[in-house]
Amino acid sequence: MKAQGLGTDPSVQEFRSAVTEWWQMNKRRFPWRERREFFGTLIAEVLLRKTTAAQVAAVYPILLEKWPDPCALSRADEGEIEATIRPLGMQKTRTSLLKRLSQALCERFGPNPNPSPDVLTPEALKGMPGLGPYAINMTLATVKGEPLPGLDRNFIRVIERFFGLESRRKRPHTDRLLWRFAEELIPKERSAEFNWAVLDFASLVCRPRPLCGQCPLRYMCKNPPKKS
Repeated sequence: MKAQGLGTDPSVQEFRSAVTEWWQMNKRRFPWRERREFFGTLIAEVLLRKTTAAQVAAVYPILLEKWPDPCALSRADEGEIEATIRPLGMQKTRTSLLKRLSQALCERFGPNPNPSPDVLTPEALKGMPGLGPYAINMTLATVKGEPLPGLDRNFIRVIERFFGLESRRKRPHTDRLLWRFAEELIPKERSAEFNWAVLDFASLVCRPRPLCGQCPLRYMCKNPPKKS
């Protein structure tokens, strides 16, 4: 699994071009993508865990209308938050996390839902409640355009199939080699859009049970799923 020199690898260029072109015609639209706000992006990343994007899209605008900044959410009544996010399930767990995260954000950045990009760094976000590498990367890619990968199980599934990679870790999202590969794969510009393109592609085409007949990359895929 090599991570060096991917920028000149023709398969990488083909992957970037094909996925981006596919996405322009098939992109999913969600309110957090349109908003592209620091606080709103982090809230979306917390809510999206273990639920569907469609479910989150119905709750997300209501939550941010009630509590538009981290300080407001940190002071909110837990029962009211639970009632607002109940359609997502796990409302007590999610509410606890939202409260702890919003308190940490309020203490560090104040009530501004969109602080200056200069203060938004991986170091500033690391260790905050509920924020791992994926959430931090997606947030900084979205609000600052940082060329960082959103390496989750869906992203991993796509690159393992197309590039013929195979992690030796039981939990591939902890594999440093996969992270290095993904970091090299992300283009320097429009990184958020590229991340969204891969995630949408994983959701709509390169599923656990993929729709290979609809895949624009099927002729170059190095590890296509075996037919049952």
